[in-house]
Amino acid sequence: MERRALLMAVVAGVAGAPLRLFAQAPKPWRIGILAARSRPSSPGDPYDAFAQGMSDMGYVEGKSYVFDWVYAWQLRSASRSCGGARAAQG
Repeated sequence: MERRALLMAVVAGVAGAPLRLFAQAPKPWRIGILAARSRPSSPGDPYDAFAQGMSDMGYVEGKSYVFDWVYAWQLRSASRSCGGARAAQG
C-alpha cells in the first residue's frame, strides 16, 4: 500500500513539472513619472539615482519595472484638444 502511494506521488510530481513551463512571466511594475521637462541625461540626474537604487535592491529596468514618462507639455496639449469634450460632459 505504501509503495502505491509513493508511486502516485512520483507520477503526480513528474506530470505537474511541465506545467511550470507554460506559466506566464510576471508583468513588470509600471512607474509613472510626471516631469516638467524632458528627461535629463546628466549623471547627477535624480531619476538615474532612483534607477540605481532599484538596481541595488535587485530590480532590473525593463524586466522588473518600467518607467512610464509623461511630460507636462503633453498634458497641456492634450487638455487643450480634449477641452471641448470635457466641457460637454460636465
